Order: sequence, then structure tokens, then C-alpha cells
Amino acid sequence: MTLNGIKSYKNTANITSEEDKGQLLLKVFQRILEKLDLAGIYIESKNFEKRYEELSQIRQVLEILYDCVDTQYGEISQNLKNLYLYIIKRLDEANVKNDINAVMECKSLIKTIYEGFDEAYKKEISAGKKNPISSDILSVDLKNKEMPNLNSTVSTPTAGGYRSYL
Repeated sequence: MTLNGIKSYKNTANITSEEDKGQLLLKVFQRILEKLDLAGIYIESKNFEKRYEELSQIRQVLEILYDCVDTQYGEISQNLKNLYLYIIKRLDEANVKNDINAVMECKSLIKTIYEGFDEAYKKEISAGKKNPISSDILSVDLKNKEMPNLNSTVSTPTAGGYRSYL
């Protein structure tokens, strides 16, 4: 993750109005789905470096989404957090084992989450709520979160912090 990517994301989060947060979240899930498709292609073509980049970026985003789940919704929130953890685990397995089936399983799960959020968002909008996200589980605290730029290089944790993976 580059510093420019962090700054760019923070700027996006700051200028995104409350009404747009649901749409932003949906776009994040759409981009994850696209990156899972790319990861599958890279697994099939045995392009291990690109596979690693795509899966690592997806993992970073899912970790942030996990941290952003609003826990005031009780069991639903905890189930969503557990699902994020499961997907992260499967992405790690896909990365280590070069497992296309694990990637496809993650894609299916992310698509289900996306569809659920999309339906909830549309219901809130059709109900005429001015701020459709604030009263729904779609509420995500984007302030002070460091979302990786999905179009940038990948950073991997090291003993001394993060390093950029080219």
C-alpha cells in the first residue's frame, strides 16, 4: 500500500456524503468481485506474483470491512464479522495452495454479501430515507480507516512494518 493510496482513500472517504456511503460500499464489493475474477485467471495461468497481489489486496480490504462492522446489531453483526474472517482464511488458503475452488467459494460468498447490502440499500432509498445508511447494518465508519488503493501495489506486513510488493 502506498502513502498516496492511503491519502487518496482518506480524501474519498472525507468527501463522500452520508447518502453515498452505501453506494461506496457496494462499489467496494463490486471491485472485490472483479479482483477475485482476476485472481482466478492468474491461478489458471500460474502467474503467482499477480495472484498474490490480487488476493493480498482483497484480504486487506476485507480486514478493514471486518473492523468497520457496526456491532450494535448484535448477532447479525457478529455473523458478518465471522463471515469476513472465514473468507480471509479461505483467501489465505487459495494463495498458499493456488486453489481456484477456494477463490470461487470466496467469490460466491462476497456476491451474496453484496446482493444483501444492495437489496437493503435499495429498500432504504425506496423508503425515502434521506440518510439511508445511518439506520442500517450498512453503516460503515470510514473515518480514520486506511483502505488500500485497489489499483496500487500491495504491501505486506514485515517485522519492521509494511513493505511494498511490486
